[in-house]
Amino acid sequence: MLILDLNQGYLRWMGGRPGRKLTVTLGRQEIMLNDGRFITISTWRQDHQHFDAAKLKLDLPADFSFTYAYLNRAYRTVGHDATDGKPAMHSHLLDFTWKKTSRVKVSLYGVLLDFRLPALYTQSTQTFGLRATGPYRFSKNWSALYAAEFANQRNFGTNPAYVNVNYYLAELGPAWHGFGVQAGYALLQGHSVTDKLTTPLSHPFNGWTDLFANDPSVGNSHGLEPRYLTATGAPKFLNGGDFRVTYFDYHSDSNRVHYGSELDATMAYRVKRVSKRWEIGWRFGRYWADHLFTNAIRTSIYTSYSL
Repeated sequence: MLILDLNQGYLRWMGGRPGRKLTVTLGRQEIMLNDGRFITISTWRQDHQHFDAAKLKLDLPADFSFTYAYLNRAYRTVGHDATDGKPAMHSHLLDFTWKKTSRVKVSLYGVLLDFRLPALYTQSTQTFGLRATGPYRFSKNWSALYAAEFANQRNFGTNPAYVNVNYYLAELGPAWHGFGVQAGYALLQGHSVTDKLTTPLSHPFNGWTDLFANDPSVGNSHGLEPRYLTATGAPKFLNGGDFRVTYFDYHSDSNRVHYGSELDATMAYRVKRVSKRWEIGWRFGRYWADHLFTNAIRTSIYTSYSL
């Protein structure tokens, strides 16, 4: 059986002048906020997450910008196999951004999710956060890779449960000649099965095995505290190739237990001799279980051609 799914089909209007430009997009579209922690399109999936939405973006003087989006329906990455179908919602996204090239980007954002499907009522939340990220470039070859973020999430709309949890993120490391190393720490707070951070429109995060797509609970332990170390690079001799290797160590937030650890690796190569638009790649994830899940290995090979 052949099933077709339209990821993007929209009307777009643009007007204004440099420094004061307005863009309005109406229809089915892909939307991503910052690094994708709360809203992502999951580009590595064959079927990207997308939305029926109306989006307004306003470019302002002095490198400021403002984005507002109304989300009416979400379309999952697993397409027609999604157990929650194509959930209807009355959700809102706000993002006020300022950036200085090669120095910093600061984002003040709000994600207000209000699901219409009863099975998803407990995922209706309002999240407000502040994020700052680099890189900060010292010279042509040296820069500092960094990110810092804080967000607070509470119950919203149809959610019958009480939620009041925080999200923390910190990353720091050097980069030199296209190679970088970063140490990272994140905390997705969890106080109980219902009072914990949820990110239903973000996946995957915290590993290619996809085991931590949701903020976990085991026994009386809830939430997720990943600590990780990442190495990235784009060696010149590959002429279009890059890699990323990350080691995660996972703990719970409340009633601290060690969930397990994971090693992830990704490699991608753009076949420039044939076309700069053609890419082939490999992803690998290996999870060692302690108090949550069982040992797991996930690997995939992919190819893509961008129009």
